[in-house]
Amino acid sequence: SPHELGALRLMQQLGMPPALVKFYSQLNPAGTIEIGRVQMHAVSEMKERNTSAFPGIHLFKAGYIVFASTVNGDLYCFDTTQDKEGADLMHISIQLFSHEPEADLKGMNAAQLSEFGTTVAHHLEEFLAKMLRGTLQTDPDPDMLDDDE
Repeated sequence: SPHELGALRLMQQLGMPPALVKFYSQLNPAGTIEIGRVQMHAVSEMKERNTSAFPGIHLFKAGYIVFASTVNGDLYCFDTTQDKEGADLMHISIQLFSHEPEADLKGMNAAQLSEFGTTVAHHLEEFLAKMLRGTLQTDPDPDMLDDDE
């Protein structure tokens, strides 16, 4: 749709790597896709989460691009901090960040933010396979036990 194309152009202008722009120009979902406890977002939702919403706006500025979330609101991000060109989707790992970070992320650089993220997949193909199998990590801090579990 024109709305989605406009959102994709804006994400490209803001620094989304070419490989991700190409991927989403060909395979952008019509809306949010929910499988198990994971929600993959259309580009228009990605734009909102990366340019307007906390903590995505701070993650995006440092090179982490929010593209999916858990049903609890935690964020899956493409990690473009190592490869700003993002020439190959197989070299962009996926990080999981809490939607309630333990610190103020404003102004933090990629190295500082990496302390709050957890690598859940080494590339998008692995992420999708784990999501479909139901084995994708959905808790940003699995070592912390909830009192009600």
